[in-house]
Amino acid sequence: MPKGSLLTDIDRQVIELGVRKKKGVREIARIIGRSHSIVSREIRRNSGVRGYRRDIAGRLSGVRARKTNKRKLEKDLVLQKYVRDQIHAGLSPEQIAGQMKALPPKILGKASVSHEAIYAWVYDGDGKDCIPYLRKRHRKRRKKSTRRKQRLTLQNRVSIHIRPKRITNRTGFGDWEDDSVICSGGRSVLAVQYHRTLMLARISKVPDKSATSHEWALRAKMERDPKGLWKSITRDNGTENALHDETRKQYGVKSYFCDTYSSWQKGGVENLNGLIRQYFPKSLNLDRIPQEAVAMVEHMLNTRPRKKLNYLTPNQALERYLLKRERSGAINP
Repeated sequence: MPKGSLLTDIDRQVIELGVRKKKGVREIARIIGRSHSIVSREIRRNSGVRGYRRDIAGRLSGVRARKTNKRKLEKDLVLQKYVRDQIHAGLSPEQIAGQMKALPPKILGKASVSHEAIYAWVYDGDGKDCIPYLRKRHRKRRKKSTRRKQRLTLQNRVSIHIRPKRITNRTGFGDWEDDSVICSGGRSVLAVQYHRTLMLARISKVPDKSATSHEWALRAKMERDPKGLWKSITRDNGTENALHDETRKQYGVKSYFCDTYSSWQKGGVENLNGLIRQYFPKSLNLDRIPQEAVAMVEHMLNTRPRKKLNYLTPNQALERYLLKRERSGAINP
């Protein structure tokens, strides 16, 4: 039996017979020794008005194979491997495209690709093996034009594009990113914050995704941390952030908001969410998880060495920062 995704005329004869007898895709795939996804795609792409016929399917497949306008990810195998490896490592298409633009990897030369092209390759091309590694793991993707436009109910929202350079360049201390981690079971949610310089993690289990629950948990973390450690928060446009302006007025901590569908703009907390998922997978019922377990995961993440910190842990990096601040006699350096 030939390997790969190319089907022979005999394969198509078996598929046509199986379709006529109303056999399942998986059963047909077992008979011809192919992946069920290949058989499913063959039937979907090459069926006509009269259903699936091997002669018509062969012609349609031949025409498609002769097309020269292949996607960049289908033609460039090095780029394809890089994108696949990054997705398997937990990065989103937005993060991959954003990093390639900001810091192009040497192995790729001048090659680049947009996040929409990556999504198209994953859902409509040969990258379907990457779907389980995407954060939402949808088997199908809604077309961009059919997405519901998000209603921005955030008062006094400040765009990330006017955020001070010290935050963008990570040259200061006290700048955080904020997000939520949602599981499919129960109503509980994890409110997550990430320090952009010290790589500290702050994780709280909250009863729901409401703005009140989220903001109270965030403020509790702020009050427990040393003075001056919270100066700004970069957020997304979720409704759980609706009380951001009250936090600014009460604590003097400003918030900056990412562009819509641009989670890569707060890539630090997105990567942290991937680490949290190792302990709290999406299928988990968070209602059954005690706060002590959440606190333990936060402690484990803050006590693991990080390369970007010269292999210090985030807690050790915080201790060094506080010691340096104490010696300089400054509260808000």
